[in-house]
Amino acid sequence: MMSNRARFAVLVSVAVVTAAVAVSRYSRAEEPSKSNDPALERTRKQVLMLDDLYKTAVVFITDKYVN
Repeated sequence: MMSNRARFAVLVSVAVVTAAVAVSRYSRAEEPSKSNDPALERTRKQVLMLDDLYKTAVVFITDKYVN
């Protein structure tokens, strides 16, 4: 039987993974045109960094509270 804390961790993990997958699919659905705008390139790098960070957090949360 799972405790409330473990259930919450699972729900948060599922929500974060769902959001990450949705963002990942959306960002890959349209191939971005190459632009010379440095602000746009910085933003793309930051989005990829945050995507990796959220996915890593989900793995850690799942490892800690679920397994």
